[in-house]
Amino acid sequence: INASQHAIDKVLLPKLAIFRQRYPDIRLELISESRFVDIINERFDAGVRLGGEVDEGMIAVRIAPGMEMVVVATPDHFFHYGFPQTPADLAVHPCIAYQFADGSLYQWELWQEDNQIKHRPQGQWVFSDSYMEAEAARQGLGLAYVPEELVREDLERGTLIRVLTRYSHRLAELHLYYPHRNVSPALRMVIDTLRI
Repeated sequence: INASQHAIDKVLLPKLAIFRQRYPDIRLELISESRFVDIINERFDAGVRLGGEVDEGMIAVRIAPGMEMVVVATPDHFFHYGFPQTPADLAVHPCIAYQFADGSLYQWELWQEDNQIKHRPQGQWVFSDSYMEAEAARQGLGLAYVPEELVREDLERGTLIRVLTRYSHRLAELHLYYPHRNVSPALRMVIDTLRI
């Protein structure tokens, strides 16, 4: 199964941990990548992605609810730059960027009433992994825009502070997707275990 590190840590491993006891003969290979993969041409049985839209001949099964995205930084960051009150205020803050495998940067998606506002992060640091973005924020390197569950403990301890809460965005649900033909019995068991 091809998936992001985040999907493996937060969804696949917790849900598939039962396989060791129930199905000792099934070998699970979880391959972490941050790029979109053609699972058929690259010989994967399945992949994980946000949203349920897939190509013709593929099936998508929801395996996790949507993720709350949060803008966070250290208290020291806000001491130096102040607290942004609106998405426009992000322009004066160093922001940590997420880069896709094709080299493009993820534009932060925030919402004001029913209007989407996109912010192109400007700063010195670019990563291709949400875990590294969260760690960079912990190190005081700027504002990060990451899934809330990656920084929940930091927020509870106060080592990171969340801002722009009223502009929050919830990403689409995670789906397991796979070709509709030739589903092996082993993959069927994985699908049934992951499905919500």
